Amino acid sequence: MAKPIAQDLWRTEIERIMQGAGDEGLTLREIAAAIGRSTRATRERLQALGSAGRIAAGRRRVVGLDGVTRPVPVYRIVSGKA
Repeated sequence: MAKPIAQDLWRTEIERIMQGAGDEGLTLREIAAAIGRSTRATRERLQALGSAGRIAAGRRRVVGLDGVTRPVPVYRIVSGKA
């Protein structure tokens, strides 16, 4: 089991990773893989960041393994928020 991370460190790490995503944003799985945490733990942190006005959700079209293109949720940093 992974060691607990303080909320500030979660926020800092997620925001650092998302800075490189630009306007396109990152999916939950992409963020979770980048920080080495489960999608469940990452989702909880994203919800907290969303409640604080630090991120915005959108959609991006992704081709699945079956070849079908589907919209998936993506998240990006909201600029100008402290």
